[in-house]
Amino acid sequence: MKRYVLLTGGTGARVADALLCAACAGVFPAEEMHILLADPDKGGVHSADQIAAQMADYARVHRILGGEGGGFRTKLSFTAWPERLPGGASTLQQWTADSEADALLCQALFDADAASLDLHEGFHGRRMLGEVTFAGLLHEADQDEDDALRRLVDGMAEAVQSGEEVRVVIVGSVSGGTGAAGIPALARYITARTQGQARLGAVLLTACSDGEDAGKARSAIARYAQDGLTDAICVLGLPQSARTSGPMAYARLTDWLAVYCTDVLLHRPQWQPGVFTVRAEEGALGWSIFGKSAARYRLAYGRLVKAAAAWSYAIGPEVEKRLQHPFFLRDKLLGWYAHFFRRMETGAEVQLEDVACLTRLCGVALLWLGGVSRSLPVDMRHASVLQSAREEGWQHYAALAELSGQLRVMDDDAQHSRMGEDSLVHRRHTMEDTEEEKALQRIDAVKAEIDRRNGAQVALNRRMGGAAVMTMLEDALAKAEDDRSELRARYEEAVRRIDHAETIASDEDQYRITDARTKLRRMERHQVLLEGKVTRIQDDLAAAQAEGVRFDKPAMTPAAAESAMFLPEMTDRLIRRERPSRKEIELLWDRIVLPEDGVSLKMALKAIRRAPVMPEAPVLSLMQALMQQAMKEVR
Repeated sequence: MKRYVLLTGGTGARVADALLCAACAGVFPAEEMHILLADPDKGGVHSADQIAAQMADYARVHRILGGEGGGFRTKLSFTAWPERLPGGASTLQQWTADSEADALLCQALFDADAASLDLHEGFHGRRMLGEVTFAGLLHEADQDEDDALRRLVDGMAEAVQSGEEVRVVIVGSVSGGTGAAGIPALARYITARTQGQARLGAVLLTACSDGEDAGKARSAIARYAQDGLTDAICVLGLPQSARTSGPMAYARLTDWLAVYCTDVLLHRPQWQPGVFTVRAEEGALGWSIFGKSAARYRLAYGRLVKAAAAWSYAIGPEVEKRLQHPFFLRDKLLGWYAHFFRRMETGAEVQLEDVACLTRLCGVALLWLGGVSRSLPVDMRHASVLQSAREEGWQHYAALAELSGQLRVMDDDAQHSRMGEDSLVHRRHTMEDTEEEKALQRIDAVKAEIDRRNGAQVALNRRMGGAAVMTMLEDALAKAEDDRSELRARYEEAVRRIDHAETIASDEDQYRITDARTKLRRMERHQVLLEGKVTRIQDDLAAAQAEGVRFDKPAMTPAAAESAMFLPEMTDRLIRRERPSRKEIELLWDRIVLPEDGVSLKMALKAIRRAPVMPEAPVLSLMQALMQQAMKEVR
């Protein structure tokens, strides 16, 4: 089976980092995976040159360590495309300048700003501009046998013709320009050149899963389904209120989930068409988000983060120091590395290059995993704190709605008793301690309490976050309306029974009818209370919708980050690039991956001394043995 991943735009470049980390961790089988990054943007946070350099480091390690077990077992063949823009031009204006007809068409379809944009910097969210550019790029690919994309797709066609199953996954964003334009263009190109025989899937990422971007995703899926572009689609996004405000350099949870979806589409035993989403459980992020692959992902990424941390901060620097001072290798080798370097056959320069290569890959992995942790939605980073705030907010709002209902009852009583404020102006100066005056004082007191609680509720809503506020209001309204409907039904049934009983009751039983009608009055008052609650909640919900409260992020008070995957203080330290000491690494080694069940670093290094060594690559042998010991459990 042949497997291909086509990444589009800046989102695809981010996912390339995620694919690299997954391959380092050993998530994928020992096979070849062809990766192509389709992105005209030569700059950005994740440039094609930077990704290519990281892939070259990985290829060096894979050539020696690639095998069935542990990490680095998947061969990654990486290609960046296109090498140049259509016609070698950097703007649409320059591209169409040689043809009067093309120039006129360009002026008709695009304004001057769009036509003069430097396409080497992307399409700036302009899908039409991307569609025109991709059409030109694919036309030139058809004319050039050496074009990277054409060679890749021709390989797909050859595999299909020889009877092999070919699976292709296209990954990108449907909210911007490059992905929204490139995904359908590449899908059509692949379908045409493979005669529709390749299994074609897509992983679509949205800037957010609600609002305008959700509409873009739905329309994109509808277009793909109508045109029959892909068999399977995975849609990934977070609510706008959960979007991170961290730097763009940080990896996102959706990047990780994009790799998971790609893994499922490429390696599921049977190809399954359809549209899929990934949903997280409430609370702190845990391995369960990866479904049936949870145990496998925990093992793979756990050994990667532990081995990378130990190598970067404890083992790698010691190996490099000893290699830079040859007399230690000739004379007295100390500690665990003696076993690896005493009979070293290759030169120290080659081993130093291996050390540098591993250190760079470990740095990428640690920063990537730390970035995911740092950029998690607040709901997952501070789950218990937010849950407490939301429970407090819901209880407070329930009491506030109840007070509003009571105020409606008191106002209703005042109107029926002609105790409204206007009719009692003259009494305020002439009557003291009357029942009417006391009633008005009670009404004023309830209004003051409601005003006080309104201010407190605003602060609670900010802590809860807009999405939770909307859920609270919608649920509160549904419950209040259900209670009102149920009470109305009971009231109508009671009225019917009392009216019937009154027609057949004897004079001696008339007092029972009077008692029943007194109870009806209580039910009527309760109906007024529920009407007041419903009206209050409806008004609050309408105001929240008009203000766009749904997209407000929670206003978090300082609190320790939570995680059900990695030790939070460790991942936060990694993203801050703080260098832990050797002793701290030893203390954290068995606790980095939750739950705590790993062997100590000293036990792991002791086991490594007995591991087999490749004489030509002792440094890489050491890393392989380290990863094999990383997730061993205490026995």
